[in-house]
Amino acid sequence: MLALLDFEHFWLPRSLTITLLVSGLIAIAAQSMQSFYEHALGAAIGFALLAALAFAYRKMRGQDGLGGGDAWLLAGGGAWTGWQGLPTILVLGAGAGLVFVALMSARGKPVGRAQPIPFGVGLAIGIWLTWLYGPLDGILRQATG
Repeated sequence: MLALLDFEHFWLPRSLTITLLVSGLIAIAAQSMQSFYEHALGAAIGFALLAALAFAYRKMRGQDGLGGGDAWLLAGGGAWTGWQGLPTILVLGAGAGLVFVALMSARGKPVGRAQPIPFGVGLAIGIWLTWLYGPLDGILRQATG
């Protein structure tokens, strides 16, 4: 639902991103308190990382480069995957964003600096895949045997 809202309206409602975050922490707390701390740290780092990036971009460029919901969405991803999943979420999210731009370009739509890109869609894909399969380093270790 979050990916669809961001794709259609460039909007990630805080009520839904916070629900994602809280549900992730509750689910992991039911399993293990040791894991809870790693996932709470993932939520905090995920939020801080994108909030700091958005702040720095706004200061340097004088305009927003990330929506306010993106940091909350990554916090929710960190809650579900732990801090170890954050790099994978970001790599997959950025890759999905690049595919989106390539598809726009292939369809003849303008792609420029001012063109908004629904980054929440890529983050949602990255969160889902990381939650399903784990961080890339674990996937690569399994693949190479």
